[in-house]
Amino acid sequence: MQGRFVDMPSNGSSRTAGHALVDRTRVRLAVLGIITASMLATISCTCPLLSLVARPPTVTPTPTKTPRPSATATWTATPTVEVEPSPTATPLPADTPTLVATSTATQTPIPPAPTRRPATATATRPPATPTPRPPTATATVSYQYSLFAPVEYLPDCAVTTLEGTVWDIDAGAQIRNVLLKVCVEGEFWCATLRTGEDPTKGDGYFNAILGPEGPRAGNWWVAVVDAQGQALSHAVLFQTDTHDCDPDGTGRQWVIIDFKRNY
Repeated sequence: MQGRFVDMPSNGSSRTAGHALVDRTRVRLAVLGIITASMLATISCTCPLLSLVARPPTVTPTPTKTPRPSATATWTATPTVEVEPSPTATPLPADTPTLVATSTATQTPIPPAPTRRPATATATRPPATPTPRPPTATATVSYQYSLFAPVEYLPDCAVTTLEGTVWDIDAGAQIRNVLLKVCVEGEFWCATLRTGEDPTKGDGYFNAILGPEGPRAGNWWVAVVDAQGQALSHAVLFQTDTHDCDPDGTGRQWVIIDFKRNY
């Protein structure tokens, strides 16, 4: 590169123009050095032998308003990778299950819990007397009343109860004002009951609370009697306990006994 000879005036303005020319020359040399270094770096990536060439010295300009060089973008080709298609898996034939007919179990419905019947007559404890015994039946005596159906027991955790109904001869009507006597063995306790005292029940319904505070165990008997306390039926024995009083249990806290008039 040929140099330029410039006549330098002797005054102050000529000196300032000379400094400006020198600054521009330094800037051009710096830009040329940066471009050359960038080209050498690019060539060194593809050709290892060219990386041995020494880089030209970089001219450091004096602190002035030096424009920053713009970066030169280098395009690099990206190789194309061909992917071989994977073989398609052939699904295996699925075994078809054979349905075998089986018997269907019939679900037995759970019986509903017994409905609590309201109490009517509450048994009271009379003065201490000898333990009563059930009326003694005579073989030649035919009682006016007899047990109508087997004694029924239900569980109840709230109270121990005896209830029932006195039916007429045809078992289609109930009889009002029939007297019954219930006693517990081993204790001085008896109660006299009368049918038809609960207006929400039938004429022959009777009820006695045997254990107001919950389950009460005991051996009991109940019989139909007349106004003088003489037996008009056999004494029906029954038991109560304190076990398994839940609604689906087998406890004996709720006793149902029905009588029927024979003549």
